[in-house]
Amino acid sequence: MFKTLTTIFLGRANRIEEALEADNAVLIIEQKVREAEAGHAMANCGIDLSKIEWLLVTPKYHHWHHADAPEAINKNYAVYLSFIDKLFGTQYNPKNWPEGYGVIDGEPPKTLFRQQLHPFTG
Repeated sequence: MFKTLTTIFLGRANRIEEALEADNAVLIIEQKVREAEAGHAMANCGIDLSKIEWLLVTPKYHHWHHADAPEAINKNYAVYLSFIDKLFGTQYNPKNWPEGYGVIDGEPPKTLFRQQLHPFTG
């Protein structure tokens, strides 16, 4: 069932993308750049990207978003541009990588539905 739903969804998404290609190639280029950036931010690479961390979200920056250190909780929400976190006071970016990851205040809800409600119901 999941495979069928995924195939239906991806098929529809692909048809939308093909329609956009015919109408507006600029949107497709922008989408591809965003996909590449999102993949880069979640990569586990050891390349030193500290010179661009003031502007772009890097793997280390993204890792701090998932860290279990108390000083990193509720930090680094930016998806592409790290300076947005600086503007809103949610940036935390020390030079080292986090030592641990995970949820620190209990277990997350078990079902996807409850996980989606959790930020609003605590």
